[in-house]
Amino acid sequence: MVSLENPNLNELEVTRTTFGASEHGFKAIEYLVKDKGWFKGEVEAFRTAIAFGAARKITPTEGGKYKTKWNIGTLEQEGRIRTLLIEAGFTKDPYTLVNAIADAALHVMYEKAKNGHTLSSTLFDS
Repeated sequence: MVSLENPNLNELEVTRTTFGASEHGFKAIEYLVKDKGWFKGEVEAFRTAIAFGAARKITPTEGGKYKTKWNIGTLEQEGRIRTLLIEAGFTKDPYTLVNAIADAALHVMYEKAKNGHTLSSTLFDS
């Protein structure tokens, strides 16, 4: 079973308001946006990765080095991402896991795209 808690949180992570992906995550975003045309832009791809990762309960990337690209106001302003993650079981300040969940999901989405899956089959097939 996937552990949805992160026992290694420090106080700065609890108040995370900036987000991004690893170098590989950004390469995946570029591929999914530019080469596959699955998304209109990077933010849309990142948001989808968060939702996909939460829905599939993908194990968050551990110890990733994330390049900050967006702040919370860019991703959302109404707390929907936080609510989504809490409802998916990521209960320990879910904003701390946004980068790790999105990054892990981007890896899965990238691999599926490279293997010929469509966006629909990637998101909706088991």
